[in-house]
This record gives sequence, structure tokens and C-alpha cells, in this order.
Amino acid sequence: MFKHLLFLLLLCSFKEVVAQNLSPTVVNSSGGVIINQSHSLEWSLGEVSVTTINSNDNLLSQGFLQPIISGTVPAKDLFDESKFKAYPNPVSAELIMETDLKEIASVAVFDLAGKLLMKTAFQTRLDLKHLNRGLYVVALFNKQAQFLHALKITKI
Repeated sequence: MFKHLLFLLLLCSFKEVVAQNLSPTVVNSSGGVIINQSHSLEWSLGEVSVTTINSNDNLLSQGFLQPIISGTVPAKDLFDESKFKAYPNPVSAELIMETDLKEIASVAVFDLAGKLLMKTAFQTRLDLKHLNRGLYVVALFNKQAQFLHALKITKI
């Protein structure tokens, strides 16, 4: 009985309990972050399941990264895929891009390691004869050099 009274007395004497305040972090076996002036790429490896638990103040995600996003414009507002067509894919020599979107100003081709291989003003026909066989990313940009859309192509 004395132990219970002592415990209640000690419990009532604490006015406030303070715990750690953690900023959003990712704990995983491997991964990294690449940041430039306009983009941030975060990746993680070794997570085998996907779970998200959230409350009013916290978000806990396991299995993928969930950035805190505020004040962004949805991608569908920036680029209407229904008004853009690129063919053939796989491509052997020339990629044909049909669109009536006026905001596309330039095109860039990257390898899968992210190395810029070519950049040119937007044209409906993109000559890719000089590229080796493999997978590439074709990125579209507006006049302010802001990213609009990317498509994966296979060069044969």
C-alpha cells in the first residue's frame, strides 16, 4: 500500500514531461540525397515493406520517402500528356514528337546515370542516330528552363 501511495505522490508531483523533438529523418541501410538549384532527389535502399502511420503532428513512413510538400503546383497543371505524343519507342534513328503545346522550348537527352548527352531547342524530329543502344531519358523544358516532362526511350 505504501508503494502505491508513493508512486501516486511522485506521479502527481511531475507537472510536465518533455520528450525528444525529432525533425523529419530517414533511417535506412543505404541511400543518399542529391540537391541542385531547383530539384532534390532522395533515395533509400534496403526497406522491404511499406507502412505509413500518421497523427496530427507526425508522419512515420517505412518503405519509401515522403517529403513534406507545401505550395507546389500539381504536375498535371504544368504538362498535359494527352496533348503530347512521341514515337517510335524503341527508336532506331529519329524520335518524332507531336504536340500543340506552346510551352515546350527545349529538349535534353540523358543516360540512366544522369549524364547530359545532348540539349537542343524543341523540334518535332529529334536525331538520335549517334546514341549507342540502351535506355535514355528525354526531358522537356519551358523557356525558363523549368522541367516539364520526361519520357523513357529505348535506342535500338
